[in-house]
Amino acid sequence: MLFISGLYNAEALKGNIHSSQTGNLLSGAPLASGGEIRSGTSFDQLIAQHQGRTTKVSSLVLGCEKSNQSVHKNYSMLYSSHISWSSPTTPTPLELYPALAFDRLLTKAS
Repeated sequence: MLFISGLYNAEALKGNIHSSQTGNLLSGAPLASGGEIRSGTSFDQLIAQHQGRTTKVSSLVLGCEKSNQSVHKNYSMLYSSHISWSSPTTPTPLELYPALAFDRLLTKAS
């Protein structure tokens, strides 16, 4: 039997608003406040950076809405629209349209 522990993310309690509780969901890193953008490279992107070299699409991050560039209660709203981060200061681009995600995955590269 496999037990996983240590997944509690105390950093998600800081800020007490949605944007500060999701921006580090996959990294657990402290988030910068004051409008500065700094999270941590997310776990999915660490895997993508390693395994993605062997696949046609190294990473595909789906989203529901465009990124929000504003600041709310001293935290960037980018944190609320991105849980995937390519680097501590770069949110991974989102694909918002299912047809484009499909095309990217299933069409041949030209």
